[in-house]
Amino acid sequence: MTFILAAHSDRLERLRAQLAGTARSDSRMERRLRLSPQTGFLYGMTLRAAARLEQDQKLTDLEENLIGLLRLSGSSDSEIAEFGHLYRDNLTARGTGEIFPAAVTGRPLTEGYSYEDLAAELPALAPELTSQPTFRTVRADALGPDEGIDTEEAAAARFEYGGGSIVVLADGDIGPWATNPTPLDVRVEYNKFYAVRVGDQGGGRSEIYWASGAGSDTAAYPDFKSREYGATSSGDTKYFDSGSYVFRGTIKNTLMCNIQCWEADDSDGGFYNRLREALRDISRWCYDKSEKLIDQNEDYNASSAFLSLVALISDLINLILGWLINEDDLFGEVDIAYSSRGLYEMSRRSVDHNRVNFSGRNGSNSVDLYMKVVMPQGPVFPPEPLKLRTLNNGSWSSATELPNSLSRTAPAVEAFQDKLHVTFIRGGGTQLLWTSSENASSWTTPTQIRGFGGYLRPALCPVDANTLLGVHVGGAGELWWSTYDGSTWSAHQRVKNYVATAGAALTWHDGRIYLVHRGQDQAMHVNSYANGQWSDSTVLSSFAGMFKPTTPSAPTAVSYKGVLHVVYRASDNSLGWFRLQNGSWTPSSVASHWRTTAGPAIEVSDNRMYCLHVGTGGRLYSASYDGTAWSGATQIGGPVATDDPVLQTYQGKLRLMYR
Repeated sequence: MTFILAAHSDRLERLRAQLAGTARSDSRMERRLRLSPQTGFLYGMTLRAAARLEQDQKLTDLEENLIGLLRLSGSSDSEIAEFGHLYRDNLTARGTGEIFPAAVTGRPLTEGYSYEDLAAELPALAPELTSQPTFRTVRADALGPDEGIDTEEAAAARFEYGGGSIVVLADGDIGPWATNPTPLDVRVEYNKFYAVRVGDQGGGRSEIYWASGAGSDTAAYPDFKSREYGATSSGDTKYFDSGSYVFRGTIKNTLMCNIQCWEADDSDGGFYNRLREALRDISRWCYDKSEKLIDQNEDYNASSAFLSLVALISDLINLILGWLINEDDLFGEVDIAYSSRGLYEMSRRSVDHNRVNFSGRNGSNSVDLYMKVVMPQGPVFPPEPLKLRTLNNGSWSSATELPNSLSRTAPAVEAFQDKLHVTFIRGGGTQLLWTSSENASSWTTPTQIRGFGGYLRPALCPVDANTLLGVHVGGAGELWWSTYDGSTWSAHQRVKNYVATAGAALTWHDGRIYLVHRGQDQAMHVNSYANGQWSDSTVLSSFAGMFKPTTPSAPTAVSYKGVLHVVYRASDNSLGWFRLQNGSWTPSSVASHWRTTAGPAIEVSDNRMYCLHVGTGGRLYSASYDGTAWSGATQIGGPVATDDPVLQTYQGKLRLMYR
């Protein structure tokens, strides 16, 4: 068996061979270095910083962090100076010029290289960094029911080049508009692993263990090293012991993890204890710098900046590990970066979606790791006040702001007993608040409904002239309902055992209230309420269940001309449309070329069905349906919506509320 950390003399010899161009060309580290001219960018800057340290130059902030990575691996400053001396002596060697770009080797050692220097160069590096086969970006909210975060192609590239990275995002979660005001609790648990193939040519048995370091932008999680899972054969499934975590702590925006699968174990774990501290700082830095890049370059959006930084850091960690550790017994290694919204979406999916493959030993070993994400409270947009506009003779009024209406979600709006009622989740908290107006102008002070709380958009719908039904989503996605009789809200009750992953929609149709919600499978589920009882839910589908669309957002529903209509944001961001008539659902689309970035809204007014959706840049577009055809979409001047708009007819006029 081998130790994880290589001896200093071995590190020097590896580096000397790399710089001279005589290193083994078949090693995964060498293949990774030659994958792209920019792959070794930060690795080269690390060696360059070591050379500046050897010359007693004052290190920049970035250089201090890069040297810190070498220190955490156990190298002393005198040993790091040896690395720098070797780099300096080989600046003109064949290998140095092949693996490091001129931006590294061509800069005089008297000049430092700072974070700000990197930020200025990053936009030019981005396309090459994020197009590498070892780099995979995943939109968790757009994954199909059978899709996971890893693919065979990505796993093959990681095997070929000695590691890689997976970045798990969701819609609209990178950038200053997505900053979470308070840290959110999250757990990424080791659940199980499946031995696809172990031992020579897939025969024999192996002793397998796992090691990881992880850090969010708020916390570092103590390093993890599993016990050895002995006598593991091809086809075996092994479950992790209780309390096995990749990460357990809080997150505001980003989490970065480095996970390795090994055969045999002789390490003390101290290296990973230091690595997780670095990952915490790296995670925080990636997010902070991606935001600052927007200010420096308006053409470079924060999502691209974040992805580029993750690609750079992944290359650096992979190359540093390949240099400093012995990988004779390494099955595979991967860096995974999650955004807060990406984590929340993955928490709503089964462990089968959060699978990552680890392959090594010339393909003779292949192991699938399954992780479970637990995140009770989802990330939120910064709280925004609710705004109201009214459609008057075909023109929308200017916006009026509801007082004390800072909300973390889109609201629910409903006309009941001659008043306009609004419920929403308090900005910066989880309380379900309620306000009402007799004229859509003067509003009551928002008050909490019976201690209720939630994290997603609520819904309202009258049952009859004396009863208003409300539905809200709890911290674990559970659906709750209660009623209002004009003076008091009832205690809430569960809507059976259903779990929602987005705000629900309510509407009255054919003597019943219909509830449409997005389930854990991302499909839409429909059930109804009558006489105090809820029916069982069915998946919204057609063609004998062959067409079962998924949605990344909350759906919307209304009854119009005897037909129940459901409009939703499809997985390709088009507007999907279902109609229930004579007991069967008919699928269609509102307009194939329209695209939305949030859940749409539909409502009936003046004998037409209106549909609003959010286009690029948060701009709102309106169209209407007369029972035969849709009108063209027209932009509503002025408003920019953070998320789903809401429509409601009150006192004979169509009202639009958004935030």
